[in-house]
Amino acid sequence: MYAFALWMNIFVFLYISSFPVGYTLFHDPASIFLPFYRYLALFTAEHVFGISESGHLLTGFESDSTLLYVHLFNLLIIAQLIAILFHFLLRRKISILKKWVFQIGTYYLSLQLLMYGLNKVFKWQFFLPEPNTMYTLVGDLDPDLLYWTTVGASYEYSLFSGLMEVIPALLLLFRRTQLLGLIIAFGVLIHVYAINISFDISVKVHAGFLLLLCGFLLLSYRSVLAVLWGRGQETLPDEQLFSNLMNKPRYFLLKFLLIATLIAESTAPYLLSGNYNDDLSKRPIYHGAYQLEPFGEHMVQPWKRLYFHRRHYLIVENERGEKTDFPYRLNEQADTIEFKTDYGYKSYRIQMISPIELEMEDVQSKLKISMKRLPYREMSLLRQAFHWSID
Repeated sequence: MYAFALWMNIFVFLYISSFPVGYTLFHDPASIFLPFYRYLALFTAEHVFGISESGHLLTGFESDSTLLYVHLFNLLIIAQLIAILFHFLLRRKISILKKWVFQIGTYYLSLQLLMYGLNKVFKWQFFLPEPNTMYTLVGDLDPDLLYWTTVGASYEYSLFSGLMEVIPALLLLFRRTQLLGLIIAFGVLIHVYAINISFDISVKVHAGFLLLLCGFLLLSYRSVLAVLWGRGQETLPDEQLFSNLMNKPRYFLLKFLLIATLIAESTAPYLLSGNYNDDLSKRPIYHGAYQLEPFGEHMVQPWKRLYFHRRHYLIVENERGEKTDFPYRLNEQADTIEFKTDYGYKSYRIQMISPIELEMEDVQSKLKISMKRLPYREMSLLRQAFHWSID
């Protein structure tokens, strides 16, 4: 148990210090060590697992990428080597290491729950389904997109699931409520991890680590949990025994600044953008779904529907329901839209003839395409309907 605890403490610290998160206000500490870890992961991938960088291997630690799994393998080995070093040369420092890892791990878990929770509360994570998704057959959706679409259609559920992460995150910040926060967070993270596995959502590694971290922090309260279970004698986890600092003003000031930093970082994206409900945020001009009007007689109609995605993608759907997306550039002053196809750049003049009618004209061939806006927000999935009874 001693060896495992030491190894886990070191592994937790290494993961936190090497996994890029992407902060808004502050420089990501993981970026300092990222070049080294990336080089090491690429070396291990090629010389241990025989995976070449020239193949399909992603060169960054993207969610659930092969290189991220190789990085985890490296961390496990490095953690074991450092644990051996601590055991033989720095044994007296192990208690200090455990205290710091507990504190860092607790605040890190709190920050992650705050960031993911507020992302749901303000509807940034599970956003309103895009028009092209609304007109895609359920059977054609990948499991992860199907889940995202279903949850994104419900503001209430997104708010609830977000609060279930924000509440334990706040409880973790204070010593008296820390255990309750860990218990709630553990249940929430089990549910999150089950969703990621069941719907093949690509955050399995990080979600799994957060669940592991929460369980590891809960082990520090094993004596308290034993008392609650009716067995054992209650003692506080050693990792929390900062009695020499608790009564000093500088400690309370440091704790206040740390909590303020976590709150500021987790709320910064919404305060800076002013977007507190992404369902209501302004969409790009022409955003929506459009049904093409029939072409002239004896003319081949290549598209059935056309969609403008909020991320500035033009998506065309043919008669077989196959969709192809093209990044586009819009010049609102010249009323032109340009996008790249397999045959080169295409440029169209574009204008709204009426609130529901859109017209595009090929700059070269002068071919005009007329289409009508489809009321996708009036479809059954997005109706704000609630029933207490089935009558």
